[in-house]
Amino acid sequence: MLSNMKKRTLEKANFCIEIDFDRHTEDPGRVFRSMSELIDAFQALDRDLVNTVDSKIEPVLLQEDVKT
Repeated sequence: MLSNMKKRTLEKANFCIEIDFDRHTEDPGRVFRSMSELIDAFQALDRDLVNTVDSKIEPVLLQEDVKT
């Protein structure tokens, strides 16, 4: 069950990525490399979509609520 704060954050977000992984995996860096590539892909998609509306608009990516 989501906490009230998390629910409010998700309601405000356009989209959210949450990473849930096995902390005892043999290659934990793989998770973060994969997420880095996914974030880069989202940024490229945002740029392409925004350019269809107005080439002067710049999309902004915010990183929030990063925890160990």
